[in-house]
Amino acid sequence: MTRRIIKEKEDELQLNGPFYADEINDVLDRRKGGAPDFLKDLIDGPYDCDKLDYLIRDSYHLGTPEYGRIDVDRILDGLRVKNLEIVISSSALHAMMNSFRAIKSMYTAIYYHKTSRIFDFMIVDALMKIPNFIAEITSSIDEFIKYDDYLLMYTIKEKAMGSDSAAEPFKEADKIFQKVRDRKKTYEQIKEFIFHLPLVAEDPINTDIKEVCRSINVLCRENNAQDFNIRLDYRSAINPMGISLGKISKWLVSDMIYDTRNNTVKSLEEVYPAYYNELVRYSIIFRIYADKEKSKRHPETIKRIKEGATEELNNLKKKWDQTLH
Repeated sequence: MTRRIIKEKEDELQLNGPFYADEINDVLDRRKGGAPDFLKDLIDGPYDCDKLDYLIRDSYHLGTPEYGRIDVDRILDGLRVKNLEIVISSSALHAMMNSFRAIKSMYTAIYYHKTSRIFDFMIVDALMKIPNFIAEITSSIDEFIKYDDYLLMYTIKEKAMGSDSAAEPFKEADKIFQKVRDRKKTYEQIKEFIFHLPLVAEDPINTDIKEVCRSINVLCRENNAQDFNIRLDYRSAINPMGISLGKISKWLVSDMIYDTRNNTVKSLEEVYPAYYNELVRYSIIFRIYADKEKSKRHPETIKRIKEGATEELNNLKKKWDQTLH
């Protein structure tokens, strides 16, 4: 949608250069080719402009400034372009590491907090009730940019006041949104499991975890828990840098640190081994959520699901431990 807005609204945006709509969209395109990689890394990379903005802003408004305290000016002053790649000056290395720690703290304590995730699920549940309305909003750029959070909520509530059958899905969606506004959770966490892994374990992770998810879903069916709204939730993005594991691996093994003492570009391990060792490990938080009311009414079923899931997760942990050793 961002690329469509830039392309279709180029005149209104008054893009007078040096970048025009096509060039900007080349930067936003994550595929190889088009814009040079160093421009794409400014949008999605270890020290992209998005993180340098939202970490400070989010932590301030959430009342947790200690999580988002980073030295943006030092990081920006330390950026260099070498061989069409963005590198960071060794003089800004400490500020950069603090930004990575801030990302990890914000993800684990805020963005991926179990309660935050529950409200994420509820919002998705509400929007899933009104797919035709969402399709209508996204059918054109003019319609899409008309809506902000407040107009969306107002329109859903307005449509829910109708008396015909078309109003029913909006009533259901509005009821869920009201619970979100009232902080009434419809899910509860029934299991949390944390894996700590070195980056070399990246390749088998998605396949193995998806297999565990399939096994847990079978377990739910065997226990007649299909209507418990079981949510299997995991995210390996809770890593030291807030970017994909593949990009971290590339960044760690490539020459990405500009050594100001002799004007050479080196790897992080060469320049600062302690920081390298800190970044080669990451965590996967795996959580299971279920409908809150169902959990209360059927504690034995929930207990069986938790026990079965714990066995599956422990087996996966043992498998990874054996592979790594």
